Amino acid sequence: MITQKRRIGDKGEELACRFLEENGHVIVERNFPCKFGEIDIIAKKWNTLVFVEVKTAYRGNVLFAQENVTRNKIRKFIKSIDVYLLARKIKSDQQWQMDAILVKFNFAGNSPEITQIENININ
Repeated sequence: MITQKRRIGDKGEELACRFLEENGHVIVERNFPCKFGEIDIIAKKWNTLVFVEVKTAYRGNVLFAQENVTRNKIRKFIKSIDVYLLARKIKSDQQWQMDAILVKFNFAGNSPEITQIENININ
């Protein structure tokens, strides 16, 4: 049985993919699993691979999506990216970046608010 949380997360990922495509990205792969976690979306824009973490929430949640993008999660995300690059035999000189897409639904059923945070790093 699929939980309500999973349904909301899946809808957020679908909207994030559409948002990326509307902004010039090509979706390469989705939901790449590894022992460090899952990469929600792998896209390409120009010559850069873009690894995207999608966070979805309802407006009014005490802890909103951007608070869930922590240093520890970013470190695990980088390890997942390393696994992806090795698994797909991508050359070491390939440019890449980490992004997050935050999808915020409201209870009124209006269009969700979508925010992209580009080129995340832990420095």
